[in-house]
Order: sequence, then structure tokens, then C-alpha cells
Amino acid sequence: MSDLMSKVSDTTEVPNNSLVAGLSLILGSILTRIFGFQACGQCFSFTYLVYKTFHVQETGNTADKIHMLTYWAFYGVWTLFDAVTAGLFSWSPWAPQIELAKLFLLALCLIPQTQGAQQIYYHVIHKGIKEYETQIDSATESIKTSVSQIMTEVGQLGLEFVLEFLGSMGINIFQLLSKALGGGASSLQGRSKNDAKKDD
Repeated sequence: MSDLMSKVSDTTEVPNNSLVAGLSLILGSILTRIFGFQACGQCFSFTYLVYKTFHVQETGNTADKIHMLTYWAFYGVWTLFDAVTAGLFSWSPWAPQIELAKLFLLALCLIPQTQGAQQIYYHVIHKGIKEYETQIDSATESIKTSVSQIMTEVGQLGLEFVLEFLGSMGINIFQLLSKALGGGASSLQGRSKNDAKKDD
């Protein structure tokens, strides 16, 4: 790839950096026109974060890992913000300009020089969660307990339904299980008798 870029750069007499920037701009414009600002922003940010996470995992630096966790926390909040604002401003005649502004803001937050994601994480996300941490934990525990109870009840109802359905077809699941288990037990007993005869 670098050989191709060098050949193009030599032929056109355009520096590599300018060539890459120009091609990125053209490709970004085409993708934005086809898929929209929101999809391009999500694709760019997700790809960037996955690559940076891979790089941090390879180096194993703890400070960088903490740094990447703040990026992912920011990205989760950003995804929610993006979905809500896209729905709110979809009717607006300025929707494309708003999406472009959000894309610019996202890029500003993700580049390491500005550390925008860390600033938003520590000044907004962290403070908000820290302030309501006990309420969030109790609500989460309550939801977890409720969901567990609901799933247990649904499982019991599902089992009862299956048993009734099989019973309506004349199939007794308990007889089938006892035959299967009994057949397995009798075959084991037969094997042990054969082994005892061989020993004699």
C-alpha cells in the first residue's frame, strides 16, 4: 500500500500526507452522502475505539487501559445522545447541519490531543453516576431480582405448558424418562452380571 501511495505521490507531485487527507476527505464525503452523518460517525468512532483498545491490550499499560475505559464509557453515552438527538431533530430542516456538528464534536472528543472524551467522562458522566450511585445500585438490584422472579415464573409456566401439550397428545414424559433411565440402569446391571461371570 505504501508503494502505491509513493508512486501516486511521485506521479502527482503531491506529498503523502496531503494525498491521504484528500483521499480520506473524498471517501468520507461519498460515504456521508450515501449513508448519512450518523452512520459515518458511528463507524468512524467504533473503528477507532476498537483499534485503540487492541493497541492498548497489546502494550499492557494500565494507565492506557483506564484511558480506554473512559473512551468506551463516553462512547456509550454518546451513542445514547446520538440516538435521542437524531429522533428529536429528524423533522428539523437543519437536521443535516446538526448531524455534521455532532460528527465534528465526536471527532473533537475522540482525538487524543483534545482529550474531550476524558473531560466529558470526568466532569459529566463520572460526577452524575457518583452522585446517584447508591440509587442506581439499589434500582439495578431490584430490577435484577424482579427479572429473576419473572424468568422463574415463565420457566415454570413453560414447563407446565409443555407437559400439558405432551399429555394432550397422549405422551407421558415421566414414563418416557423412567423407561430411558430404567433401560440405562438395566443395561448397566446386565454389564455387571457379565463382568462377574467372566471373573468366575
